[in-house]
Amino acid sequence: AAISDLGIDPRGEDDSWYCSMPAVAPPKRAEPALRRTTPLLPLPPAAPSPGVTELVDASVLVGRIRPRQAGKALPAPARPLTGPLVLGVIAALGAVLPPLTAALERHRIVGVLGFCLCGLLLPLAPLAWIVGLAAEQRRREQGLRVERRVVVGRLLGQWGTLVLVAQGTIVLILIAALRLAGKA
Repeated sequence: AAISDLGIDPRGEDDSWYCSMPAVAPPKRAEPALRRTTPLLPLPPAAPSPGVTELVDASVLVGRIRPRQAGKALPAPARPLTGPLVLGVIAALGAVLPPLTAALERHRIVGVLGFCLCGLLLPLAPLAWIVGLAAEQRRREQGLRVERRVVVGRLLGQWGTLVLVAQGTIVLILIAALRLAGKA
C-alpha cells in the first residue's frame, strides 16, 4: 500500500487533526427509470346550464341556518366588551387633535406635543373600526346580542378614519397649492 493511501502525509506533517481517510470511490447509482404516463381522458360534456339563475338574498337564508325563537330577543353577553369603545374614543381624540394642534401652534410646547400625539393616535382609528367589526361578528356567531358600546366604538373608529383621511387629503392639497403658487 502506498503511504498516501494510509493517510500519512509524505511531507511529514501531521494531518490527524481532521481525520483524513483514504479516498473511497462512491457507489455507482443506477440510471433513473422514466415513468410512462397514461394519456389524459377527455372531459365529459358539461350539462347545459339554465338560461336564468335565481338570485336569493342571503338574509333569507339566515333563518334557515339558525332559526330564531318567535318574539325572543337575543341574550345579552355575560361580559361586555369595552375595547372597541375605548379605542373609538381615543380615535376620536386623534381626529380632533390635529386641527386643535394647528390652532395652538404658536405655543411651541403644545404644538410639538400635539403633533407627536397625533402620530401616536393615528393608527388607532382604523384599529377601533376593525376591532369593533370583529367583536360584532363574534357576538353574532355566538348567538348573542351586540352591545351598544361595541357599535359606538366601531362607528367612532369609522368616523375617525374618515376624518383623518379627509385631513390628510386637505393637507396634501394645501401643500400642492402652495408649491404651485411658489410660496413653499
